Amino acid sequence: MNLQTRLPPYLPFARFLLKMDLSLTAKIVYSLLLDRMTLSQKKGWTDEHGHTFILYPVGKIAEDIDRSQTSVKSALTELAAHGLI
Repeated sequence: MNLQTRLPPYLPFARFLLKMDLSLTAKIVYSLLLDRMTLSQKKGWTDEHGHTFILYPVGKIAEDIDRSQTSVKSALTELAAHGLI
């Protein structure tokens, strides 16, 4: 790579996830949700309390990471248990 090399599309990956006791699927799902959050912020998608929200159906997440919906639901449960969502 050099200064002119174009980077491929990428997801943000929060460094704190590296040290957390989470499955790889949960870490990937978190990264996808973080990516969607930045899009929602740009679009100004907020609720009546000022919280930014995302629309990302479980089925679409499963399709995007080539996992089952059950795996994605487990990852979401895992993230929730750690207070990440």
